[in-house]
Amino acid sequence: MNKIDPQLVKLIADQVMAALNLQGGNTSPTSQQVTVHPPIGTCTGDYSKFQDDAQPQVVNNLVQNPAHTKPQQSSPVVKLPEDPAAKPLDGFVTADDLIMKLRKYPNHPLVLTARAKLTPLAVDYVKEKQLVLQRQGTTAGASEDVSPVKTNDAKPYAWWTEGFCPVVQKLSNELRSNISFVSASKGIAELNEVVKDMDQMFERTDISGAIIFATDAAKAVLYANKCKNIRAAFSRCPESLEKAKRELGINLLIVEYPYTPADRIESLTETMMASTSGPQPIVEKQIQELLR
Repeated sequence: MNKIDPQLVKLIADQVMAALNLQGGNTSPTSQQVTVHPPIGTCTGDYSKFQDDAQPQVVNNLVQNPAHTKPQQSSPVVKLPEDPAAKPLDGFVTADDLIMKLRKYPNHPLVLTARAKLTPLAVDYVKEKQLVLQRQGTTAGASEDVSPVKTNDAKPYAWWTEGFCPVVQKLSNELRSNISFVSASKGIAELNEVVKDMDQMFERTDISGAIIFATDAAKAVLYANKCKNIRAAFSRCPESLEKAKRELGINLLIVEYPYTPADRIESLTETMMASTSGPQPIVEKQIQELLR
């Protein structure tokens, strides 16, 4: 194997170093100089002087495009709580309702809604205490003409309750003068007998209407509408009941009291006993055609 010539190696190394010095200048630490420029200013975020306008587009999009902006949250509306003292009495107003209202708010007037009605005991209490009532919507200070709850004519309403309901019991005590009670001893097994008794009362024109407070409205409606003198309906809405009574001549209301709120039972009873009855001729004609 041939030996490497040291002189040849030195010659090659000298040529390489000479070439490096020509390209990069003198590489000695003492001869190398570094040029330092002073600062040219402070970055303000304004890219308009630069040719690359990609960044300004992003900034503008963030400002102008609503999809990239955070929606402004509106201030929440604060709803002030209703003053219970100013809330008018509604529905059947009993003597107990008046007493409780006076105890809680002795310095506030007694205000009734436009449809509120006083029970007979409430009328006696108002006269005894010489209370001044005001109807909602009337001029402040105007007194209300006190009159008890009246049915649509002078004849009473037939009532029957299956079992015991405290709401119905309270109403029956307040409206006792306008009610004709059907035998309280009859149970759900004798519902057909109750309906038959009411049908006979209608036949004799002893009553102007009837109400059954039952646990099974479907059965009561089925039995009642098999009778000649009864046109029964089940309702949980006073407005629809009033329309049914006016247009269809409903004379028996079925209230399914276990599933009906107390205030709704009172409203249904008031609507049934106060609204006028009488089917429209066109409806009566259509019913007669169905019976042919």
